This record gives sequence, C-alpha cells and structure tokens, in this order.
Amino acid sequence: MGNNKENQEVRRSAGAMAVGTLGSRILGLVRDIVLAALFPNFVKDAFVVAFRLPNLFRRLLGEGSLSVSFIPVYVDQNETSGIESGQALAGAIWCILMMVTSILSVLGILFMPQIIELLVPGKQYQAIVGKVDLTILLARVMFLYLFLVTSYAFLMAICQSHKKFFLPALAPAFFNLMVILFAVVPNEIVGTQGLQLALGVVFGGGVQAAIVIWQLRKIKKLPRPHLNLKTPGLKKVLINMLPGMAGLGGIQFIGIINVIFASQLEQGSHTYIYFADRILELPMSLIAISLGAALLPQLSAQWARGDVQQMHFTALSQMKLLFFLSIPCAIGMYLLAEPIVVMLFKRGEFNSTDVEQTMRVIQIYSYMLLASSMVRVLAPSFYAIKNTWYPALVSAICVLVHMVLASQWVDQWGLQGIVYSLVVTGFVNASLLLAGYFRFIGKFPIFDLITYWLKLIVPSVVMVGVLLGILHFVNLLQVELRFLSAFIIVIIGGGLSVLAYSAMAYVFKSEEVVQIVTLFRRKLLRK
Repeated sequence: MGNNKENQEVRRSAGAMAVGTLGSRILGLVRDIVLAALFPNFVKDAFVVAFRLPNLFRRLLGEGSLSVSFIPVYVDQNETSGIESGQALAGAIWCILMMVTSILSVLGILFMPQIIELLVPGKQYQAIVGKVDLTILLARVMFLYLFLVTSYAFLMAICQSHKKFFLPALAPAFFNLMVILFAVVPNEIVGTQGLQLALGVVFGGGVQAAIVIWQLRKIKKLPRPHLNLKTPGLKKVLINMLPGMAGLGGIQFIGIINVIFASQLEQGSHTYIYFADRILELPMSLIAISLGAALLPQLSAQWARGDVQQMHFTALSQMKLLFFLSIPCAIGMYLLAEPIVVMLFKRGEFNSTDVEQTMRVIQIYSYMLLASSMVRVLAPSFYAIKNTWYPALVSAICVLVHMVLASQWVDQWGLQGIVYSLVVTGFVNASLLLAGYFRFIGKFPIFDLITYWLKLIVPSVVMVGVLLGILHFVNLLQVELRFLSAFIIVIIGGGLSVLAYSAMAYVFKSEEVVQIVTLFRRKLLRK
C-alpha cells in the first residue's frame, strides 16, 4: 500500500526532532516556572503582551509562510538543478529576510507606544499605573530579538530539508536557559523589574541562531546572503509566500485578538492564557509540530515525483500515529489539569486563584489538541503541492469565526469565553482543511481513519476510568494538593492510565502499539 521505508524515515526524522524538542520544552517549562514564581502578575502580563509582537513576526517571516513556501521550492531546486542552485536561492532569501526584519525592528522600536495602545486598549489593563509603560519598554528591547529569531527559524528550515532535525529542535533549549539565567538577576542590577526577562530573550535569540549556523556550516550548507533578484526560484517563493503569510498570519492574528480581549479582563488574564498555551504546546510540539515539520519535505518530494497515492498513504499513516498519541494527551490534560498546574506553577507569586483560572483554560484547551494536531498534518499537504492560497482562505474564515464568537462569549463567560471560541475555531480550521484535501489533492482515505478512531474508543474509556478512579481515591484520602502530592498524582496517575490505554489498544490491534510491541520483542530476542 506504499513505501514503508519512506514512511519509517518520516517517523525517524519526527522522532529525532521530538527528542530535541523535548529538551527545549522541558527547559521552557523551567523558564515558565521561574517566571510564575519570581514575578507578580503585573510584570508577567507586561512580558507576555510584549513578547507577542516579535513572536508574531517570527512565525510569519521565519518559521511560518516563508518556510512553508521555501522548503518545497528549495527541495525542487536541489533535486532538479543541483545543490548550488538551492544554495543560491537560500542565500537570496536570507538576505531579503535580514533586510526586512531589520527595518521592522527599527520601526517597531520607534512606534512601540502607539502599537501597545492598539494592542491593549482595555480599561482594566490601562488603569494599572505603570503597566503600559513597562510593556512598551520590554517590547522595545525584545524587538531586537526579531532579527535573530527569524534568521534562526529560516536556517532551521534548511536544516530540516537536509534531514537535520535534532540540533535545530534543541536550540530553543539554550534560548530558554539564557532567559532562566537572566530571570534570577536581581532587580537592583537591571533597574526595572522585568527588564532582565527581555534581555534574556535577546541574548537567548543570539545563542539559538548561532547553533543552527554551526549545524549548517558543519554539513557545508550554510548559504551566503546575496541580493540577486534574478535567482532561480526566488520569484516562485515570494509569490507563494503572500497567500501563505495571509494564511498563517490569520492564525497569529487570532492570538493578537485574544490579547486585545484579555485586556478587558482582570489582571493576570494574559498570564493564564500564556501558561495554558505553554502546557498545550508541550504535547503539540512533540506530536504534531515535530511530525508536521518532518512530513513537509517528504510530501514535497512525493508530489514532485507525481506519487499522489504515496502521499495519501503517508498522510494517513502519520494521522493515525498522531491520534494514537494525542488522544491520551487530551484526556490527561483535562482530568489532571489542577495537579499539573499546582506541580508546575503554584509557588511564590503564583497563588490558588491563579491555579484555578489557569486550570480552567487548560481543560478547555484539551479539546483543541485533537483539532490543532490535525491541522499540523493537513496543512503541510497543501504547502507540499505549492497551494498556499487555500490555507490562507481557511485562515481568514477562522479569524472571522473567532472574532464573532469571542466578542460575544467574552461578555458572557470572561476568559473562558475567549478559550471556548478558540476551540470552535480550531475544529472549523481542521474541517475545512480536510474538505480541501479532497478537492485539491485527492481522495483522503477517511474511512480508514474513522475505522482507526473506533479502535481507540475502548482504550480511551478505560484510560478515563483509571484516572477517575485514582482521583476519587485521592479525594477520599483528603490529600492537600502541594508540589509533592501533585507530582505523585501526575506521574502515577498519568503513567498507570497510559499503560491501561496502551494495553487496551494492543488488545484492539491498534497498528501503532502493535508495531511498538513487535519492535520491543525483536530487540529482546536479539539480546
């Protein structure tokens, strides 16, 4: 039914990236633990809002529309015209990227007061003395990070095209380490509480960019920046990039909308969304983002060869793996939300009220994990065939859906209304992309996927039963949730429930767990 060797190569690549990503995410959690404990909500909100801006442009210009438009063309150039042609294209793109981000950085620094006024217009945010001024200061400093992080994200895309996943995925770990080291710098040294965080972001950006530059130099694929507008493939990348920027920009614009709506709510709302995002991103990064990044070069090569049937098989196989992993993550996030938040963040400046608010956001987010993971696999299929306009159209529809729902629901349910709107928007996004797959790529084997979903129903129910039983037992013991008790609940409860899920999946002959058990048996027999 397809080339299993190619499919296994995608999974090995995804695995390498997942290992690197795991290291960076663990340090990212440590960074957020330090942020939660050492800084009040006043500072945390200002940092989160200020950090949104460079992150927005990073995803648009570095790892967003540019990368997905560049990788398929870069792969084509290498395969059809040779490595030198691909290097020339990369050098031209990098030069343009550095010029654009330099200009944006200068403009951002100059006009930051006006930008922040638009970003947090809510009276609740504006009424707190000094909060807007601190946000402006941190945003100006961190805009220097924009130049560094977009170069890192672009060069990481080149690494991925050459099947180098581990070090580029690990590089953000060093970024997080720098932020952690700067976060513990006393306020007296930097003068303003929170400034040490912004400085850590800038220095961390320099370190992670240096790592991918070293990786490309090692494999002799580091491009030389040059401004030759007649470089073969350059026009195609830039043309594909515009609708891609609109598509991915729409998704990022939803984050900006959330910042605006949250400015109408009580202090700490930006922080609660941010920490919930971070917890959601851990399974998403390991499952969906890592898989999607490894998948795009493979799908691009299959489409270039005209092997559409193999594309369907690859997408289906990776989708099954994605659901096998994401379903238990979603269940765990929902049922273990409170002990997870207590374990990670409840200390220092982060109190019980903060725990409750963050926990509620995480529980709602757990539903979105499935939809977001689907998008991470479906979207690369469109970019692989160089169709960037359809994801852009879907993204625009999602922005409109979110704006309408969030504007209504934030008045009814406050912070939770914003998050409910995100969940609905996520499923709209996934559904429209799946429909577009049938129209523009081919007949996705949806019935095979539905059959696989049915196999996972009983394992999922068993996992829920195990977790509810453990939580009921803990309630009977009247254990107070502190770090140690929460840690034990998450580790033991999560571990036993995942074992139960995997065992039942094996009984129902889930392909993924059967392959894992078979591989494990072979290794034991070899010993």
